[in-house]
Formats: sequence, C-alpha cells, structure tokens
Amino acid sequence: MKLVKYLVLFVMLWGVMTPDSRGQNCFPVLSDNPTWNVFGTDNFWSQIFLTRNYSYEKDTAFCGETYLKVSAVPASLSGVIGYVREANKKVYIRLGNDCADKEFLLYDFSLSIGDTVTCAYDQLDSTQFWAVDIDTITQFGVDRKRFVMNYYMGTPPFAIVVGMAWIEGIGSTTHPFYPTVCLSDNCETYYELLCYDSSGVQLYQNTFTSTCDSFYVGIEENDLSAVVSIYPNPTTGLITVAGLPEEAEKITVYNVLGELVHDVELSGSNNPVLDLTGFPGGLYHLQVLQGETTLTSRIIKL
Repeated sequence: MKLVKYLVLFVMLWGVMTPDSRGQNCFPVLSDNPTWNVFGTDNFWSQIFLTRNYSYEKDTAFCGETYLKVSAVPASLSGVIGYVREANKKVYIRLGNDCADKEFLLYDFSLSIGDTVTCAYDQLDSTQFWAVDIDTITQFGVDRKRFVMNYYMGTPPFAIVVGMAWIEGIGSTTHPFYPTVCLSDNCETYYELLCYDSSGVQLYQNTFTSTCDSFYVGIEENDLSAVVSIYPNPTTGLITVAGLPEEAEKITVYNVLGELVHDVELSGSNNPVLDLTGFPGGLYHLQVLQGETTLTSRIIKL
C-alpha cells in the first residue's frame, strides 16, 4: 500500500515538474484542439477592430493529402480561411479545396539563421522570407523555438523590410494563417495574435495584453488613442503624440518581439514628436507611463 502511495505521489510531482508538452509539434494537429485568438481589422482606417477565434473544423482528404480545415468565429470578412497540413517541419496551406489552385508553403521550421525561403504571402503571391534570428521563448511551462523572419512589403527596390515572428507549435504572431488575409503594401490591415489555447488550456499570451478577447482591457492598461491624438498613423517617420496629460512621465516604443527600441523622457511637453525614420517597417507598440497606469497604442511604420 505504501508503495502505491509513493508511486501516486511521484506521478503527481512529475506532472508538476514536467513542462506541458501539448502543442509542441511544428504546427498544431487536430488532437491538440487548438484555438487562436487574433485581434485586428480588415481596414485600419475604419478603426473597426475585433477578435476572431480560429480553430480546426475537421480533417479532410483531397489532392492526395490530408488537410485540416480552418474556420473562424466570427467568419473572416474575406470569406477565405484555408486548409493546412504539416510534413517534415514544413507547413503548407491551400486557400480552397480545388486541386487546380496552388498549395503554398506557409512555414519552414527547419531553417537556420540566414536561410531564405519562399512562402505564401498576400493570398495569391509568394515572396522571399529570411531568418534573421532564432531563439527560444517559454510560456506556461512550454519551451518553443521562435524564428524572427523578415520579408519585403512591396516590390524592391521600393519595398520596405517588415518583421514577423514564427513560433513552433503556434505559428506567426502576426496572423497564424497570414496568407488568408492581406498583409502587403497598401492593404492598411492590422492583425496580432493575442492567445493560443489547446483543449481550453492557455499556452500562449501576447506580452502586450492581459486578455484574449480584446486588445486593451485591464485595471492598469488603457487605450492611449482614446486619450490623446497620435498622427500620422500609419507613419513614414515623424509621429506626434498630442494632448498628453501633465502626469505623463515617459514614452516607450516596443517592436513585435517585445523589445524596447525607443524611449523618451517627458519634460513638460504634452505634444512630443517621435522620430521613427530609421525604424524598419511594421507594427510597434507605443506606451506612455503615467504613475501606476500605462497607456498603450499601436503604431504602423511604413
């Protein structure tokens, strides 16, 4: 009897000490029962933002392969979700089940730093992605490899370089099914992964949010754009933050990886101008520290 008790205790302790292994495939499989909560808008200028929940509807066989059908609630405004499959550390996507349509490469998790790969982009086109960094992040007891990828938005030599992070077992932190939405130049769209769950258990949390349902909710987290004017946004360089309260102490700017890239100490001016001219194109998070409160907003650098 004592032996049984010790075995039970060992199993319990092993469960506490062993990291959660769910969703550590290159990309989630059907048995992971995954859910991605993606915040964004199909038209940045309309300022109509919402959170869509993406999940697998079923597996289905066509074109000689077995795909996982992706659905969204509420449905994507574009009407396109897609079908995905994984093989040999590569993830492929079809936007429909017509075998005449192209199968795109969505992710390649076998890359090394400096490697270049052609992946799906802007729904019907392909472009070159290159790995600029590979590291490991840990959330909810799970270690995951993260690939920092760059790509061109637009056509060189008039294009800008934009960053995107790929996380093994989750996908892109911009949009896990990014070819199903427009992310190219002049799209004026915005998307960001908030949370990832497996069978109802949370395994990923966006570092800038405290919720999975909307972007800025929390006791000490407020939407900066509801308090001040930020213009122009999107911007090509200079950006003005007008109407800051006198209590504002500091402005910080973070990239999509959560790295601090710029900060400004406020000294009485409630209309500071930030110079982002030398910054790579892409999404940034602007935060204003005001006592115990942090005001937060998004900046798109073109």
